[in-house]
Amino acid sequence: MDNKLLIVEDDKKLNDGIRLAFFRLHLTVVPCLLMIPILIGIAYVIPKYQFQKMSRESVVERIRK
Repeated sequence: MDNKLLIVEDDKKLNDGIRLAFFRLHLTVVPCLLMIPILIGIAYVIPKYQFQKMSRESVVERIRK
């Protein structure tokens, strides 16, 4: 009977977060999901801007300078 109580207590600790000696880690899904559109936007805008910036002059013209 004592073994079952220990298993339940251990499962409760695991569901409460990852516990180490000096900190606890709680992963939340909502902030991660909210950041996905922002990161996709950044991944789209920056390369598009840089491509437009590089396309103003040809490679040969940039090398001659």
